Amino acid sequence: MPQPPVEMVMPAAWQLYLTIAFMSCAGASWVYGLVLSLRLRDPLPMLVVIGGSVAVLGEAPVDLLGLCYWPEIGQWTVYEAFGRKIPFIALGAYTTFYGGIVLMTMRQFARGVSYRKLWTWFLIWMVFEWAWEPVPIHFGVWAYYGDQPFRFLGFPLWWPPVNTVGAYTAALLIYRLAPQLKGAAKLLVIPLVLSGDLMGNAA
Repeated sequence: MPQPPVEMVMPAAWQLYLTIAFMSCAGASWVYGLVLSLRLRDPLPMLVVIGGSVAVLGEAPVDLLGLCYWPEIGQWTVYEAFGRKIPFIALGAYTTFYGGIVLMTMRQFARGVSYRKLWTWFLIWMVFEWAWEPVPIHFGVWAYYGDQPFRFLGFPLWWPPVNTVGAYTAALLIYRLAPQLKGAAKLLVIPLVLSGDLMGNAA
């Protein structure tokens, strides 16, 4: 099995920039979920965002199997599992993508969305990831290693569809199951986000 580039050092400046950027987006997602919960008098939106934060627990096994590596030297670590250290950058990214964006997608489902619009947003999220992720890869904030296909500027182009499928799976799972969840059962929304993420990666 290919070995990760453990000699990499986390670039201090880029770690600071991305931590601020993603934690700011995460904060906006938390505010979005809280406002919706208060407006609807329903904890579900806030639970979705919490689930997005908890879903970062899936990053370590996904990185291990998907041959992705966060430099551990100089890293601001939020947790460690499966022999991998995961930084606060990932917590902010997961809260934003699997919290805020999953919640937005659920709202689209609830309002009624055409297949065309659904696929349009699916493509938007993929193109967005394709456009920005090569930049931090170039500066060594994380790396994909091993013999991975379809690389562009160090970024395997098959990752954005996988990540987007995970977010849409989480949104659909919660949207379909939410009417059946009453009272304390709504807490099941939190692990459902992680389940959707892992299903997307498994697919």
